[in-house]
Amino acid sequence: MKNKRHSAGRRKSAAEILGNDLRLAIWAACDQREVTAQEFVDPEKGVSLDAVNYHIGELVKYRFIYLTKTEPTGGSERHYYRSLRQAVVSDEEFAAMKPDKQQVLVERTIGTISERAKDAAAAGTIYKQPNCHITWDAEWLDPERQDLLLAKLMELYEFFEQLKEEMQADPALYAEARFTTLALMGFESPPEEEKRPRGKPRKARPGEKARPKPRV
Repeated sequence: MKNKRHSAGRRKSAAEILGNDLRLAIWAACDQREVTAQEFVDPEKGVSLDAVNYHIGELVKYRFIYLTKTEPTGGSERHYYRSLRQAVVSDEEFAAMKPDKQQVLVERTIGTISERAKDAAAAGTIYKQPNCHITWDAEWLDPERQDLLLAKLMELYEFFEQLKEEMQADPALYAEARFTTLALMGFESPPEEEKRPRGKPRKARPGEKARPKPRV
């Protein structure tokens, strides 16, 4: 996304655009479903409709969300919004954010993924196709191998982006399309009780074949 400019000519960064907790909450919710401004009004916390509309307007202005439809209600119109950027922030944008905002963004992103998975599990779609799966593991990796692993994750994400572009270029493909969620996570785990290994190969668990020694 190309950064927009202030009226004074200075570019406005993603860190500035997402520098408000309410704005982050709106964006995270828009990634999961259609939302309206009324959902975020909270008089007890001093959050007015005008304030919510302002933050929605900023997210629309900088192309984080977009207006999907309007419906008449009580002599006025209700506006609905969805995420345009799919809650994706580049490494550079994330690094420019303050630590507390990074924490909010990460927590809300994880919450959105969790809700999507729970909804899919409740609907039975998460295991509907035989090749759908949920897989996770953890292991000690040196910096070089950790970097290689995370690079592979980014390659997969970029491949997903390529597939999306192919779909958008040929509307006929949507006739038999399945709404597919791809969630990628790769991160340093918090300290565990298990001690750091000292170069000794892990013993095979009962019923498990011993792993081959890595090639140097």
